Amino acid sequence: MTTPRRLYPLLIAAVTLLVLACGGRSGTVPLGTRQARPLDWAKNLHPRLLLTSGEQERLRGAITGSHKFLWERFLQDLPARLEAAKQPFGDEMDRGHGDIAPDLCFAWAMTGSPEHFAAARDYVLRLARSPEWNPSNDLIHGHLLQGLALSYDFLYQSLSPAERAEVAARLERECETEYERMTTGRVWYRNEYFQNHAHSNFSGLAFAACALYGEDERAGQWLGLCEAFFDSTFAVMPPDGGSCEGLSYGSYSLEYICRYTELAKSLLGKDYFQSSDYLKHSPDFLLHSTLPVMTEAEWAMTFGDAPRHSNWHGPEPQLFLLASRYGNAAAQWLGRKLIEQNPKGLGSAGWWALLWYDPTVESADPATFPTLHHMTDLDQVMLRSSWTDQGATMVGLKSGPFMGRRMSKLTTYDWGTGHQHPDAGSFQLFSHGQFLAIDPLYTGFKRAANHNTLLVKGQGQLGDEVQWFAAAEALQFGHYPTVTAVDSCAAWDWVTAEVAPAYHPALGLKQFTRHYLLIKPDILLLADRVQLSDKGMWLTWPSDTLTTEGGLSHNDAGYAVGPQGEAWTTFRGESGSYRLYCLCLDNQPGQGEYSFVVGDSVVHSWKNTGTDTDFSLELSPPVTINKGDRVAFRGAPMAPGCRMIKMAAFSEDVPARREVKWLLHLDPKAWVSAGKNGITAVQEGAALDLHCLTPLAGDLACETWEVKKANIEPFTYRQTTRVEEIPQFEGDSALIVNLIHTRDTDGKPLSDIKFSREGGVLKVSWKLAGRAASLDWDLDARRVELK
Repeated sequence: MTTPRRLYPLLIAAVTLLVLACGGRSGTVPLGTRQARPLDWAKNLHPRLLLTSGEQERLRGAITGSHKFLWERFLQDLPARLEAAKQPFGDEMDRGHGDIAPDLCFAWAMTGSPEHFAAARDYVLRLARSPEWNPSNDLIHGHLLQGLALSYDFLYQSLSPAERAEVAARLERECETEYERMTTGRVWYRNEYFQNHAHSNFSGLAFAACALYGEDERAGQWLGLCEAFFDSTFAVMPPDGGSCEGLSYGSYSLEYICRYTELAKSLLGKDYFQSSDYLKHSPDFLLHSTLPVMTEAEWAMTFGDAPRHSNWHGPEPQLFLLASRYGNAAAQWLGRKLIEQNPKGLGSAGWWALLWYDPTVESADPATFPTLHHMTDLDQVMLRSSWTDQGATMVGLKSGPFMGRRMSKLTTYDWGTGHQHPDAGSFQLFSHGQFLAIDPLYTGFKRAANHNTLLVKGQGQLGDEVQWFAAAEALQFGHYPTVTAVDSCAAWDWVTAEVAPAYHPALGLKQFTRHYLLIKPDILLLADRVQLSDKGMWLTWPSDTLTTEGGLSHNDAGYAVGPQGEAWTTFRGESGSYRLYCLCLDNQPGQGEYSFVVGDSVVHSWKNTGTDTDFSLELSPPVTINKGDRVAFRGAPMAPGCRMIKMAAFSEDVPARREVKWLLHLDPKAWVSAGKNGITAVQEGAALDLHCLTPLAGDLACETWEVKKANIEPFTYRQTTRVEEIPQFEGDSALIVNLIHTRDTDGKPLSDIKFSREGGVLKVSWKLAGRAASLDWDLDARRVELK
C-alpha cells in the first residue's frame, strides 16, 4: 500500500520543461510517492541483478580470451579481498564492507571454487549479522545495501533456505529503514539530484528492492521511490557530462548512476542511455581532465573537492560501459590507459570492469583528440598544446554558474553542490610534467582566496567562507558567471569569461571580464577588465569567528550550536544602512525561533519554515549599523540539531575604497625569486615566469598562504606560495595584463618583453632565444594577429 508523502518532483523533466517555457523558477513539487508497476520478472529465478546465469557463462569464456588481461589483474587483488573478509567488523561498518561481498561472489561465479564459495557465503552471512549500520554515516548504506543485495542474488540458488531467509530479513529491515530515512525521516540528500550520497544510496536501495521483489510486498514501494528519484536525476544532470561536485565525486556519482542505469535497462524496461546527454558526454569530462603526463596517483586536473585522480571510484568500469553503449573509442582508450597506470590489480574498478568491458570497441588514437574542450553547462574549459607531447602545456579554467547554466536559474534550493569551490574565473596550469599554477584541492573550508582569481575590496565570491559551498547564498544573490566566448586555431586558444556575477552585487563590481589566450605551446596571456564602484561593501563572519554565549558554543566543524544563545561580533565596517543575513542548517522547520540583534535591539525575527532543504538563508530588512556595534544572531530556542554556519552584512551605499587583488597560487615546493614586475618559480625541472605587463599600485607580493582547514584530506595543500598583484585604477576601471611563460629549466626565458595599449588592442612583443615575436590582441573585435 502506498503512503502519500510530500517529497520532491517525481516527474521533474516535465515540470522543468514547463518552467522553462513560462520563464519561472522550479523548486520542489509535491507529487507524492508511487508504487512501481508490476514487473514481469517478479517470478524469475535468481540471479537476476546484472550478473545473470547467461552473463556468468559469457564471462567464464571471456576470461581466457578477450578479458584475460582484466581477469589476471582481478586475481592479483583477490588474496587481499579474501583476507579482508576474515577480519572482524568492529563497532562501525564502512563502505568497503559492502564492496567486498560481490567481489567474492564474482570470484566463485568465475572459478566454481568451493573455497571461494565458502568465503563468499560466510562473509555474506556475517554481513547479515553485522552491527547496526550507523544512521549518521550516510555513505555506508548504499554500499552495504547494494553489496548485500547483489550477493543475495548471486548466491540465492546455493544458500540453504535458512540462510536465504536470514539474509533476506536483514535486507528487508535495512530497506525499510532507508526508505523511512528518505521519506518521513527527511534525510538531507532526499531530493539532491546532483549529490553523490543520494546517487549511491538510492542506487543501493533500488538493487535491494529488485533482489527482494516478489518476496516482500514493500519492494514495489521502495523501487518506486528510487525510480522517481532517478527520473528526476536524469532530467537535470548537466548535459555536458560534467559534475557540479568535481571530478572525483562526479566519478563516484557516475559509478552508481551507471549501475542503476544498467539495472533499469535490464529489469525495468527503461533505457536512459538513449535519452541522457549526461551519460553520453560523461567520458568527455574524464578524458579532457587528464594530464599530459599521467601516473597512478596524479593523472587529472581537477576543480572542487578532489585529489588529482578519481581512483576512489573506478572510473574504468564506467568508461568501459559507456564505450560499449555508445561505441565511444575515446572512452575505451581512457579506460585501458588508466588501468595501465596501476602496477597491478584493478583497485576500485573490481569485477565491474570485467562485466562492462566490450572488446569489440576499438581504442581511439589520442593524436585525434581535440586540444580544446568546453563543457558548455558547467562552463569549464580545458586547453592543451598537444595530446602526444609529454612536455605539453595544459590550462584548465572554470567560470560557470554553481549549478550549471541550465538549472541555476530554475531551482529554489541546492541540489547537492557542497563539494565545489568559490573559484569562478580561476585557472590551473600544468607544463613540462609539473603543476605550476595550482588549486589547493579538497579543502575543509571554501574560500575564493585559495584560487587564481580576484578578491574585490578584500572579499571573495558568493558561496565562500563556509565548510561546504554556500549554495543558498549563491541562489539568493544570483551567482551566474559564464564563459562568453571560445575561439581556437592551430596557433592559439582564446576563452573569455564574465566573472562579475560570481561576486556579491553589493560590492559594486560592474565588470570582471577575464580573457585567457594560450599561445601554443607555452605562453599564457591573461587580460582582466575590471569596473568597480567606490560604494558598496559585503562583510562576512564565518561561525567559527563569532563569539558564542548564553548556551551556544562551537562544534568540531566550527558551527554555532546549542539549545539557545547568541553568536556575535563587533562591527568594524563603515557606519550605514545594511541588510543582515545568516545561513543555517535546520532540519526541523518551525521549531526554532531566531533573530538578529544590533546593540540591544532586536531588528528582525523569524522561524524557518522551509521543507525542501536543510539549508536556510534569512535576510533582514535594512537596518542602521554603526562602527563598534554588537551584531548578533540569536536562537531562542534553536531547533534540535540546528547549526548556524555564517552571518553577513551588506550595503550598496557605504563608501568603500576601490581595490582588487589578482592572485596566483604556486606549489610550495617551488623555488621562487621575485622582482618588481614578475616572479620565476622553478620546480623539478620546470619553470614558470610571470611578467606583470600593466602598472601596479604597489610592489608585487609573494608570501606563504595558509589553507584553512586543509587537514580534511592528506593530499590537500596545507600551504601555497601566493603571488598578489594590486593594479592601478583609472577612474572606476582597471586593466590587468599578465604574461606567463613555462619552460624546462634548461630553456631560455623570454626577454625584451614590451607592452602597449591602443584602445581595445593590446600589443605585446618579446624575444625567445634571440628570435623576435609579437602579437596584436584586439579584445573588442576578438582578433589575434601573431607576427
